[in-house]
Amino acid sequence: MQRLGITLDPDTRLGDLTIAQQQLIEICKALIHEPCPLILDEPTSSLSEADSLTLFKVAHELRARGVTILYISHRMRGMREGFDNCDAVTVLRDGKHVRTARLAETSPDEVVRLMVGCDLAK
Repeated sequence: MQRLGITLDPDTRLGDLTIAQQQLIEICKALIHEPCPLILDEPTSSLSEADSLTLFKVAHELRARGVTILYISHRMRGMREGFDNCDAVTVLRDGKHVRTARLAETSPDEVVRLMVGCDLAK
């Protein structure tokens, strides 16, 4: 909890916490086990900007220690987070693999095109 900057009374019932606090507790539970890989499915969906930045700080520390992190997002906000924090992107559409690319070799516009299956009108 200290690593994520969470200052909650350990005796607090989970049901009394906000959704964002519950999400952070779930992430803490995963980190206790030193996972490899760490799978984060929509981890920032209920987090504030500050909590999201803290989460990504921890993710960068884990990555520096050799932990593989799979970051799953279905939202465009998640794509920006992906480009800021990830090395590669895999696009799945309708349950099928569309493309995997290093982020340095693609762009957000290309990822959107792959996600929706066509170019979007500008």
